[in-house]
Order: sequence, then structure tokens, then C-alpha cells
Amino acid sequence: MSRDYGIQPRGQHYATMVDLLGRSGKLREAYEVVLNSPCKDHAAIWGALLGACRIHGDIDLVKLAADKCLELSPENAGKYVVLSNAYATFGSWDNVAALRTMMRNSGVIKEPAYSRIEIQGELDVIGIDEAQFFEDLYDFCCEAADHHGKTVIVAGLDGDYLRRSFGSVLDIIPIADSVMKLTARCELCGKRAFFTLRKTDEIQTELIGGADVYMPVCRQHYVNGQVVIEAARSVIESQKLQCA
Repeated sequence: MSRDYGIQPRGQHYATMVDLLGRSGKLREAYEVVLNSPCKDHAAIWGALLGACRIHGDIDLVKLAADKCLELSPENAGKYVVLSNAYATFGSWDNVAALRTMMRNSGVIKEPAYSRIEIQGELDVIGIDEAQFFEDLYDFCCEAADHHGKTVIVAGLDGDYLRRSFGSVLDIIPIADSVMKLTARCELCGKRAFFTLRKTDEIQTELIGGADVYMPVCRQHYVNGQVVIEAARSVIESQKLQCA
């Protein structure tokens, strides 16, 4: 790159190489690139290695890459989520719980995402993801679409794990040109999954997590799952009272 194009490789270039090697299963080669890179203190490089190790199941490298990621970028909520999902993949639930506690204590919050498309310098399309976390969603969409003629594409959860309205996503349906409700597949039976079942006993509405915390389920398994979870919580509470 330097010789042929006169471009000095930077952290993102090395991160791309690590990502390519890691996705192909060459984790040790990817790790060698990280160690020999002049940009080895670049968080993106370790993040690429972390993602690859999670895919291919190398728990030792996951821990090593995660420690380095959190050291270099302790405020990056995305790294916490990737690491939490990795621990869940390996069944390391104590580490999952410890990581969520660390996030809460550190005040790390996963910010909602957005993107935009510009055509000839003009902002034409606005995309909003995880819209349930946008406090001014309704006003923003009205302003952008009604007064500035922008196309606004919104994606987000319409309900929380208790099937209650989540954020203000449902509020913008009356002003939308069209609405499409997407579903996953129930992890227990393969039918269309309209709901989300929380596996843990945390009760706050906003709880960051992936497959370690949530699972898509159909109506039948949502209802049955809630019954099982509530029964388990009752047993745990009664045991706590007996111990006290």
C-alpha cells in the first residue's frame, strides 16, 4: 500500500486485515497481525479480533481481546454487548452478569443509531435505528417529513419484554406513510415470533443484551415462558425470606 499507492496504513486498515483473517477462521494469524501492527493500541483492531473470536469460539482470545478493548475504549457500549454475547455463547453466565453490572456502575449506555444519505450535498433520506430510545422521535419525524420533505425510515421495537408500549414508536404510526411489522422465528418451535422473552430476573425496561438476555418467541411460548419465569422468581424470593 505504501509502495504502490503512497498511502500509509492506519488503524482501520489493520483492523480490516484482522477482520478478514478472523472471519475465515485464521484467529492465530489475525492475532499475529494485531501484535505486529504499529497501531496495536487502536481499539478497532482489538474489536475486530473480539468479533472473530466470538464467531469461531476461542474463549481465551475473547477474554484477551475484550480486556484490551475495554482498556482502550471503556465508554464503547458496543464492545460490552459483543463481549456479553460471546460469554453467553460459551455459557459463562457469571461473566455476563458481571459485565452488565460493570456497565451500570460505569454509566455506559448504548446509544441509538442513525444514518443518512446525501445526494449532491443535500440530505435526502434519514434512517433511525433503535427508535424506541429517541425521546423526541415524534417531533423529529414531523419536522423532517412535513416541513423539510425528507424521507424518514424508522426501525425499532414497538413493545418491551412485558408487551407494553416501548418509547414513542407507536406514536408515529398515525403520521407514517406505511408500516411494516417484522418478526423473527420462535427459538422453541420455529413459528413466527411476535414477542420477546427476557431470560433474566432484571425488571428495568432498558436492559442491554443479546441472546444472553432475550429470545424471540411465539405467543404460546411467551405466555408459558412468563409463567415459568414468575414461578421461578417466587421460589427464589421465598428462599430468600427463609434464609433471612
